[in-house]
Amino acid sequence: MAITNTAATLSGIIVPIFVGQITHGNQTIGAWRVIFFVTIALYVVEIIAYLLLASGEEQPWNKGDKPASSIEAAEAEATPLNTKESKQNYNGQEQ
Repeated sequence: MAITNTAATLSGIIVPIFVGQITHGNQTIGAWRVIFFVTIALYVVEIIAYLLLASGEEQPWNKGDKPASSIEAAEAEATPLNTKESKQNYNGQEQ
């Protein structure tokens, strides 16, 4: 998570500097075209990396340790928070 946050933060710092350098004193369509082509190239690189490295398989840490029957039993034993028997309002005062 920290690696992706660092990459996102760095791009937020680097992109305005890059755009400023390309367009400084050169506010033309050609200068902006260069910026858009660089952006497209970066997106293509990201797409290729995703296609090569990504997987749609469920990870083992997502499956949990408890069988479904024990989870259902625990939910059945839980006390509901909002019941008709509750006579207190949101401030904790009796109605």
